Amino acid sequence: MELSTKRAKAVAEYFIKSGISEQRISAQGKGETQIRNRCTNGIACPDKEHEYNRRTEFKFSR
Repeated sequence: MELSTKRAKAVAEYFIKSGISEQRISAQGKGETQIRNRCTNGIACPDKEHEYNRRTEFKFSR
């Protein structure tokens, strides 16, 4: 969860530095609470499948 939160904050900082208003951005790490497949810790999956869950999604408000 900590790594996910750090990743989300880093992306938000990138957008702010790129000129997007800070008021339009919020960062929230999801950790393993919203995985795309069955690959969580303790489940034997190829690295590629674990990587599929490591993502950053973003939305901008108007």
